[in-house]
Amino acid sequence: MEQIPENLKHYLENIVKDTLKSTFNVETEVVFEETSKPEYGDYSSNFLFRLKKGLSEPIQTVGDIITLEVMKKLQHIADEVSTQTGFLNIKLSNKTLHNVLRRINNNPEEYGKVDTGHGEYINLEFVSANPTGPLNVVSARAASVGDSLKRIMNFAGYRVESEFYSNNAGRQVENLVASVKWWINKIKGIEEPFPLEGYRGEYLKDIAEKIIEKKIPEDKLAEFVTDTILNDQLETLREFDVEYDHVTKETFIRESKYPGLVLRILKEEKFLFFEDGATFFRATDFGDTEPRVIIRRDGTGTYFFYDLAYHLYKLQRGYDRLINILGPDHHGYIKRMEAGLTALGYPKKIKIMIVQQVSLLKNGEKIKMSKRRGEFYTLKELLREVGKDAARFFFLMRTKDAHLDFDIDLARKIGKENPVYYVQYMHARSHSLLKHGEENSLYPKDSNLRLLQLPEERLIMRKLMFFPDTVERAALRMEPHEIVRYLLQLADIFHNYYQKNRIVNKEKPELSGARLYLVLAVKNVVKRALSLIGVDAPVKM
Repeated sequence: MEQIPENLKHYLENIVKDTLKSTFNVETEVVFEETSKPEYGDYSSNFLFRLKKGLSEPIQTVGDIITLEVMKKLQHIADEVSTQTGFLNIKLSNKTLHNVLRRINNNPEEYGKVDTGHGEYINLEFVSANPTGPLNVVSARAASVGDSLKRIMNFAGYRVESEFYSNNAGRQVENLVASVKWWINKIKGIEEPFPLEGYRGEYLKDIAEKIIEKKIPEDKLAEFVTDTILNDQLETLREFDVEYDHVTKETFIRESKYPGLVLRILKEEKFLFFEDGATFFRATDFGDTEPRVIIRRDGTGTYFFYDLAYHLYKLQRGYDRLINILGPDHHGYIKRMEAGLTALGYPKKIKIMIVQQVSLLKNGEKIKMSKRRGEFYTLKELLREVGKDAARFFFLMRTKDAHLDFDIDLARKIGKENPVYYVQYMHARSHSLLKHGEENSLYPKDSNLRLLQLPEERLIMRKLMFFPDTVERAALRMEPHEIVRYLLQLADIFHNYYQKNRIVNKEKPELSGARLYLVLAVKNVVKRALSLIGVDAPVKM
């Protein structure tokens, strides 16, 4: 088998950059992407447009020279190199695509793996829901994005560890405990007004009953209540196929050395000032919109203060970078945290991403939700209704910074209208075609791949070739949606192909062997891609 470069995209980019340097003494960034129209080739780059101002020669002349020089270097893997559309377009040879199929089927577990991250050690925090109630659908979307991103980035050469932070202290916990006490008294027949800022919901009644049964003492109520809810949250996330490497509680941070360390560093660097009995951090010195209170007049620390201590704790564990995935009400949090970590000596060490709101649709209408009033749709309920695979897939069907409408009725449908069914069926169909071939003593063979001459067959091979690029792009953009989009595009091509063409034909064993080899490659890539977003690859549907 003739070897093809380990990373085709980067290989092409380096060839063109080297040609520009040696021919015109010009250094510029060259980025190749999948062409929007296959008739233009497979890979395309627009670097010629950026070169117009920096060259004395006409751009068409430059394009012609580059085309000739690049073609000489790529003749073993490419059929065409052209600049007819103003872009530099490269069409790879069918032999190269056949070798991509071999690479996939010879080592399916490794295909698509890239070294984009170069081992960068990252702490990825997501969900981190307050221990005040069951996980809602916004947390569920964050879980789907966060866990998928961890899988993708690890596959792309990063070292990513996930973390869940439980804010099990402060005013909200006091309100939570007051709400549970109200339930305890109600169960005992004592009537009293519900706490003004209390949390409603039957789930607290269950906790109150456990407290009575276990005879939990007054001074242990907060710990028992928050631990019970936290454990329930983590168990639900496990049902969602989300496991954390680390779980940290705010009470641990408050009792640790880190709050004192934050104060000492900020004080030594003269980043604090005092006003009206409170201690302020000079956040405006680091790009924030206003100074931030870290110690209130009554001597208690603010949420921001303990969050700084928590992030300092994470950084001192040796991570190169922190990534936090937060909900849509945290935009104002970004600047102050960046400012705080810069002041503590860790500039540009944190990336904060916002996952936008989710609206649940059922019977064509939005489901109203309010945690404070005890009206919310939980992740557990969603899992019971649509299952883990549909939930994870649907949460990734739009980019994380776009509002998402989650159609429960569509997610429950069995048919091609349901996107996750459409994609999973591609894997199941591949499996059944391979089994059908086996029953007819026909097996995947790579000896006659030249027989794959249909336009649809080339489209499939081409799409499979782009899988490593998709993994890299998803990791760099921190956008798992890229994997979902790729799978849907591949499904369109593959379903169209097998519906129009006979894959298993005893009268044409050589052609059947080649087509089954192509089907096997599809099956392998789909299985790997689904695993990166935490969705199962069924063999029957």
